Amino acid sequence: KWFDVNGNTVLELNGNKLTVTTGSWSEKYTVHYEKGDYYSYINSSKDYEFGIMSKLEIRDDGTLSAYEQILDGEGHDYHFVREEQLAAEQAIRDESKDMPKTIESREIERFSLSLRIDSVYYDIDEDWPHGSFSWELTRNGDGTYKNTVDIMGPSYIALRYEGTADEAYAEGLADRIVELDLPALNGYYMTNNVQKHSYYLSVKYTSGEKLVIGASGDAADTCPFDVNALMEYVKDLALTEGTGGY
Repeated sequence: KWFDVNGNTVLELNGNKLTVTTGSWSEKYTVHYEKGDYYSYINSSKDYEFGIMSKLEIRDDGTLSAYEQILDGEGHDYHFVREEQLAAEQAIRDESKDMPKTIESREIERFSLSLRIDSVYYDIDEDWPHGSFSWELTRNGDGTYKNTVDIMGPSYIALRYEGTADEAYAEGLADRIVELDLPALNGYYMTNNVQKHSYYLSVKYTSGEKLVIGASGDAADTCPFDVNALMEYVKDLALTEGTGGY
């Protein structure tokens, strides 16, 4: 049997017979093997691949991979391993780097925060639309800043804001970063091999100092700092002046 690291689909392969099980749904297929330029593949002999799952790619390490075939929305990446490999794939690793835990500068050169907003993680205010959130503040040559927020839903733009900020706004954001004690987490990065959501905070200062905090996979289910308090700084601008739509 092979188990999907990224979900709950199980494959059982016996010769040219493949059973695909996801939860209470199960389907049996007759399969054949294909030789490609770089990888070999397992494909259905009669049906179009495996429903919404593409043909299986046999990787060099013996694992199997596939993707979800949908015309719209966010697809699923399948990564199948043997049961004895599953725990190692799902184990969370600390890949943090040893970086300075204090930031002297208050002059931001570039700030970016990306994460996924939904109803499960981080206690984010319900006023924010769901989707992939991206906030960037970038210093212009004249000392002003380009301030942008984008939230992309599964198939549409949920929110888009673009404006110009002054130095006082950027200094206020730098102060908020210190108030939340984010420099103490500088270099933090946790991850595992599950392809899930992620968050990433990156700040570059005019002094050359850098602040980076992030996580991916199951490790991104929790965050060591108050994401909502940081997002509050741009909330009024983004939700008042931002636009959305298809």
